[in-house]
Order: sequence, then structure tokens, then C-alpha cells
Amino acid sequence: MVPPRRRVRALAFGGAVGFAAVLTARGAPAVGITLAPGDLAPPLAAPALTGWKYRANWRDYPLTVVNFWASWCEPCRVEMPILQELYAKHGRKNLAVVGVVLDPATDGDVSKFAEDLGVSYTLVRGSSELSNIWGGIAFLPTTFLVSHKGNIVRRYVGATTEQVEALKADVEAFLAERSQKPTASAPVPPPQRPRH
Repeated sequence: MVPPRRRVRALAFGGAVGFAAVLTARGAPAVGITLAPGDLAPPLAAPALTGWKYRANWRDYPLTVVNFWASWCEPCRVEMPILQELYAKHGRKNLAVVGVVLDPATDGDVSKFAEDLGVSYTLVRGSSELSNIWGGIAFLPTTFLVSHKGNIVRRYVGATTEQVEALKADVEAFLAERSQKPTASAPVPPPQRPRH
């Protein structure tokens, strides 16, 4: 017979494993698992710096850029104006950009920092929990492209000149490809009859 203390530990361990398996089966990544292209994007719900509760709905836009950053991060200062440029060009209907700040600075200081860079896209307050469900953000900036189906399209860690140019090119290519595809509601032209 198993002593009661061991039985409780075994049940607790089995319950934790079962809970993790349920999360994994539902598409949520396990904590610390690096997200890669093709993976389902985790949920993104966080307080916006302007005071409202932000909740991403991937279906609202063909592409969403999720950018984890901090005001003390020099590479973030390089990347953010490029994200703003993309947002200004494609926003409203085609592109959402969400900056997730992982910074101990106050919301006011972070907002001032973003304002100085000309950033007008949505900024939300990140947390260690949010970072963990996004695979554990270990380096800043870390940026994801998420499709309207909720899949990760690309993941970028860092912001070298080459990475920022690749990010920009990937967004442009994705949106250009998407605009080329016929929509389901587009009328299909009737077949042409041969002329005799």
C-alpha cells in the first residue's frame, strides 16, 4: 500500500501533468516553449497605457504585429519607428500593431517615451505571466507577426538593421500576397463561350 503522503504527491503531480496536457491540447503553448511560425498565437489581453482593457482578436486584421519592448532597450528605439511607419501605411483595415511594454517605468513615462518616438499604435502593459505564455520573452525586442487565423507567421528576436529590414519586408510581402488573393465573396466571372 502507498503511504498517504506519497499518494497525495502522486495525485498532485498527475493532476498537474493532466492540466498541462489539456492546455497543450487546446493549443496554448507550455510555459517556456519557444513559439515558432505555424504555432497558434497565445491570447493577448492586457491593460492599455491609456487605461482601457485591450484584448486582441486576430480575426480583426489580416496581420497583427505583437512587439515586446522596454524604454531602456536601445534596439527597441530602432525598431519602433519602423513599426509606426508600417502602422501608418497599412493600419485601420490591414494591420494592427501592439506594443507590449515590459518596463518598470510608470505608464506616464512610457507614454512620453513612445510619444517622443512618434508612436501612435496601441501600447499595453506586459507582465511576467503574459511574457511566459508568449514563450518566455528573454530578449528585447521580440516581435511576432500573427495572421488573421491566429497563427504565428514570423518571430524576430532583436533589432539589427537586417532584422528590422526583414520584418518590414515580411509585413509588406504578407499584405501584398493577401491583397492578391480573391476573396470568397468576390463574384466569379461566367465561363467564356467559344466564338465560332
